[in-house]
Amino acid sequence: MRRMVAQIARCSITAEAWRPAGRLAGAQPDLSDTFHFLYEEVESYLEEKKLNFNELVQKKRVLYSIEKEQAIA
Repeated sequence: MRRMVAQIARCSITAEAWRPAGRLAGAQPDLSDTFHFLYEEVESYLEEKKLNFNELVQKKRVLYSIEKEQAIA
């Protein structure tokens, strides 16, 4: 999990660095603003690809043996 957090941190820093600097008129980058931006971008991506976040999380939990697959009634 710690490696995953480190990867997310590095990707978030890169994403913020790529955003146009002029949007905040000299304001310093802010982590919560960066994550808000990424949240909206991820939502847009999932919608565009017609992917469901909850379903994908459940599949990963089963894949990594975190949870057992639930039978559909």
